[in-house]
Amino acid sequence: MAEKQILFLDNLNEMSGGDDVFNKEILSLFCSTSKETIELMDQAIQKNDFVSFSKLAHKIKFSINLISSENMKKTVLELEKNEAFQVVDTKNKFQDFKEKVQQMIKHIE
Repeated sequence: MAEKQILFLDNLNEMSGGDDVFNKEILSLFCSTSKETIELMDQAIQKNDFVSFSKLAHKIKFSINLISSENMKKTVLELEKNEAFQVVDTKNKFQDFKEKVQQMIKHIE
């Protein structure tokens, strides 16, 4: 079951000193900004605009690094550096990433 876990709050708790109010604000901000960023990433990838896609992956990377699994951290870095992959691989990686971010948002909300 631990392999399926995608939301990890250890880094956030360490950064906040365990401040629940701060944590809730950060998680709320993650939800609102991630929804928009994922939508823009989706639009960019549909247009094969990998420059914009990479910038958007960079934008979401800090939040992902703060509250997600090592696998998600690796994936967002790969998406940011998407020139190393075939287009179809990047699109597949993004679809999986998008689903996991949506799961994270649903869990947080």
